[in-house]
Amino acid sequence: MADLGYTDIQLLGQNVNAFADPLGKMTFAELLYAIGEIPGVRRVRFTTSHPRHFSKDIVDCDCIFAPALRPHTSAGPKRFVPRTLRP
Repeated sequence: MADLGYTDIQLLGQNVNAFADPLGKMTFAELLYAIGEIPGVRRVRFTTSHPRHFSKDIVDCDCIFAPALRPHTSAGPKRFVPRTLRP
């Protein structure tokens, strides 16, 4: 994609940071670093992360992230929010 002139990469998934390499060789943080190492890529973004899978190694990748990390929070009826397992 970088060869075609794309400079920003957006990873999107229902729970994108729960990525599991089928070969078991790469974590989500390592995937972010690998994408960031591609010549021509300026920015890596990901959307729809889950706090349960948001680890320190992902935070340490911030040098290649778009300017801000925005952890998701939940709001709604008091009986519903605890069931989402989100902060």
